[in-house]
Amino acid sequence: MNKFLMLLTIVLVSGCARETLRGDMGYSTDRNMAAQTINPEAAEMDRGVISTHGAKINMGVERYLKDDGTVEEGRIVEDISN
Repeated sequence: MNKFLMLLTIVLVSGCARETLRGDMGYSTDRNMAAQTINPEAAEMDRGVISTHGAKINMGVERYLKDDGTVEEGRIVEDISN
């Protein structure tokens, strides 16, 4: 019985094996990383920090901190369908 189960397991597992692999196996990750890289030398470039208007940023942070999660009544976008 034990030999039969081992033989059955070998036969079932061998059905999942492939004889050959495609020539480009494993290169899709490299291609995806290359496609998503916009500027690989960006870290080496010496550029100044983009400045913002401090008062506007401060007002936005204050609005964020005061937000209690409630939604005002009414629609922001009006329906245009008839």
